[in-house]
Amino acid sequence: MGLIAGERTGRMAAGVALLAAVAVASPAYAGYYDTLPEEARRNIQDYLVWTGHYDAPIDGSIGPQTISAIQAWQAEHGHAADGILAVLEAEAMGEAAREAYRRAQFTIGTDGDAGLTYGLPYALVTVDGDNGWNGLNFADAEKRLRISSFRMDEMDAEKVELFGQHVFDDVPGFETTTVRFDNGNLTVRGGDDTEIMRLDAKLFGDQLRGIFVWMDRALVEKNRHLLAAMTNSLQLAPVESQSLFASNADDGDGIRAISLPNAPSDGEFPNGSGTGFVVDANGSILTNAHVVSGCGRIEVTGVGDAAIMVADDSLDLALLKVEGAHSLKPATIALDDPMLGEDVFAFGYPLPQALGSELGFSRGSVSSMVGLRSEPTQFRMTASVQPGNSGGPLVDEEGRVIGMVTAKLDAMAVANATGDIPQSMNFAIRSSVLRDWLSAQDIAFDAADRQDAYKRASAVARTAAGYTHQIVCYEE
Repeated sequence: MGLIAGERTGRMAAGVALLAAVAVASPAYAGYYDTLPEEARRNIQDYLVWTGHYDAPIDGSIGPQTISAIQAWQAEHGHAADGILAVLEAEAMGEAAREAYRRAQFTIGTDGDAGLTYGLPYALVTVDGDNGWNGLNFADAEKRLRISSFRMDEMDAEKVELFGQHVFDDVPGFETTTVRFDNGNLTVRGGDDTEIMRLDAKLFGDQLRGIFVWMDRALVEKNRHLLAAMTNSLQLAPVESQSLFASNADDGDGIRAISLPNAPSDGEFPNGSGTGFVVDANGSILTNAHVVSGCGRIEVTGVGDAAIMVADDSLDLALLKVEGAHSLKPATIALDDPMLGEDVFAFGYPLPQALGSELGFSRGSVSSMVGLRSEPTQFRMTASVQPGNSGGPLVDEEGRVIGMVTAKLDAMAVANATGDIPQSMNFAIRSSVLRDWLSAQDIAFDAADRQDAYKRASAVARTAAGYTHQIVCYEE
């Protein structure tokens, strides 16, 4: 009871179920939303973005701006504008949000030139070539919607603020209405009589990376949800990593062709996702069995479709084989079990509906040598994990896979049952279990003993990025 057995997360996942599961003790919306898990609160904000009522960060904080957006949606749809989102209201809002998402063909990918991931409405825009700012241009057919990514070097906080204040000084008739630089994030808003402009960027080291969006004012009312969605999708990524655009020598015009690893095919939409990691030179990928259970089609993002070779529900393990020939780098699995108190790193693709398809990283420690109810095949750790992390590698400071993320304790269920809210109760399958199971499947995996040769966290992350992949499940 209280264990989310490795949740599988869909885009704009159904927070409706989470809403229904929480009893409302008070009509005051502040108290109501405080009882909801963070995932449900983020889902509400995600829904509001896609219905065009919310243009602020999807952060799970239900404050005045979110409440106002809920009330506006309620009033628009003939409901009592009390700010308390009932279950049926959430269902209707979620369905409208999903339809807007599908209609926009909104796809999040990596731009290796700018060092960013962000979402694009492919129903409207196509690639419009490189620009001179270490980035890429996109536009619709009439150039009424234009998007440009960029990366600027030799920047610091003072330079970023000056850039935000003066970037449009030379544009005739342009008025800057908002300039905000906070916690490394730059936000600029403005426009002229015909267009609005949005600039969102992040200071990373001495680099400023971001996107410009220009939109004809006549299009804003109908497409304001796309503006908010693009802003919320913006995340940092390695420079010169696999780009959203791959060179295509056959197109003859010098413009790089679009690669859409996450774009749904006609009528198809993912209903869940998780994480997996490569375990042999043949490109076999290990993940949780629950991540791929009931999938009509399985996609390894950026690689291709995959098939289940074998699955074991009792251990929650599944082995996938990617279709076609692929050269994928395998992980190294630890030949020993983790030690109590040692530092570990969790890698995966958490909350894709909010964070997109960027590899996530969190750090924690081994807090118990057994799992829930003293389960000997698992151990407990404090690294932060979210829905979407399931099946991801848990890596030690030497870069070896020491376990697999499999579950987290449902804090709200435990709180309702006991009155106490547990903290950092996350679980992983032991490396010894992974080794024994892979050996039984005749998988020739790489393994290594402990050498006490510790690496910097950034070095561990670079290695893990090479073998960790997002697993997307499509409906049967």
